[in-house]
Amino acid sequence: MVNLLDQQPLVIDGGIATELSKQGVDTTTPLWSAMAAATYPEKVQGVHRQYFEAGASVATTDSFVASIPTLVNAGMSLTDARHLVVSTVKLAKQARKSYQDDSASDRLLLVAGGVGPYAEYTSDSSQSVKNYALTDSQYRRFHRERMQLLAAAGVDLFAFETQSTFVEAQALTELLECEFPDKTAWLSFSLDEHGNLWDGTPLWEAVSYFEPHPQIEAIGVNCLAPSRITDMVGIISQVTTKPIIVYPNNGAAVDDKPQTRAVSDHTQTPAALVPQWLAAGVNIVGGCCGTTPADIRSVAGVVNKTCVK
Repeated sequence: MVNLLDQQPLVIDGGIATELSKQGVDTTTPLWSAMAAATYPEKVQGVHRQYFEAGASVATTDSFVASIPTLVNAGMSLTDARHLVVSTVKLAKQARKSYQDDSASDRLLLVAGGVGPYAEYTSDSSQSVKNYALTDSQYRRFHRERMQLLAAAGVDLFAFETQSTFVEAQALTELLECEFPDKTAWLSFSLDEHGNLWDGTPLWEAVSYFEPHPQIEAIGVNCLAPSRITDMVGIISQVTTKPIIVYPNNGAAVDDKPQTRAVSDHTQTPAALVPQWLAAGVNIVGGCCGTTPADIRSVAGVVNKTCVK
């Protein structure tokens, strides 16, 4: 992924559940949009393609909630759970091939395997750590099989996203380094209203820790309101030399039910703030909950206009 930054900042995709809900997919279950890979595969593939068409160079698989324990806990058989995770990769790769074949584009497109936090197992979108306290080994066990399946299915890298605790981010990085030596990841944090991780760890401290870990290719924040991004980038840029990744939500207030994030009213667009973020040091930009292909098209347009060499 870092190699792509030699040319200009990288644009990644936006929200998946938002688009699926517009197409009649039920995203109000504890599995959010994950089941769509099994029940509406053509729609998931179509959303990935829309983001490529909008100018994104990275598609993130619809596996954010789809850890094996989460899927099994929701009633799926182990076999079906494994198949669903693999399907999320296949659909993103099929969308990439379809777009490349039809557009004759020579743009290098990547597929990132989405790895959400343990908090999604508890269906707690506030990422509150008061409800659980896992050890390093328990976090690794929770994430291991999903990562194995994503890697075997051919993701180009992992997206460790919306990470809310320092210990879990450490565990994911250790798992990456010990068991996936040929893979890299970006790491993005979810923050509380004070700008700390949800376990109280200051953002600067968390970012600093991962600076010497080369398999973490980029670091940043996601699912914050666009208006908060610039201040957070100011903190991050002081303590890392890694590429900085940001992908805000649409700025709408959300409650403690993760599925509602897919249908929040569109209140802000990130595109207007992109020049400010790029000037502050952002290298990779996209969207999270509530953002759309139209948003990403606008973001890509700003990036292209601002950074043409």
